[in-house]
Amino acid sequence: MALTILHIGGSIAIALLLYPLITLTQNYLHVRPIGLPILLTPLGRLNPLWTITQPYLGPVFGWLSALGGPFQIFSFIEYSTNSWFFYSRYDLHLKHGPVFFIVSPGGTQLIVADAATADEIQTRRKDFLKNPKMY
Repeated sequence: MALTILHIGGSIAIALLLYPLITLTQNYLHVRPIGLPILLTPLGRLNPLWTITQPYLGPVFGWLSALGGPFQIFSFIEYSTNSWFFYSRYDLHLKHGPVFFIVSPGGTQLIVADAATADEIQTRRKDFLKNPKMY
């Protein structure tokens, strides 16, 4: 009996770890053919757990990322917080170009800093649907 509970618990833990990885991969493969730069983040801005823990873990991840070396893996924090665009301003666009994707397990965001492209997106609203969760 105890072994069965252990197997079930282990299976649930593995599923909880694999599901975000699978959805992140699917989202990445969906936008890769477009050819724009892609930034990956394991934490989507709308993830409820991340929303709760962000004020505490965000500064820690930022500090670790600033150390460089193997801690550079935490650099996703630059574009994973709820107010990243206020802090980074145009820095990410200087690194990655005027248009890029942010891909997370929860979805894909197209980030645009080019006036002509933004105008085209706004005039073709039916082609560029906004996630209803963002409203």
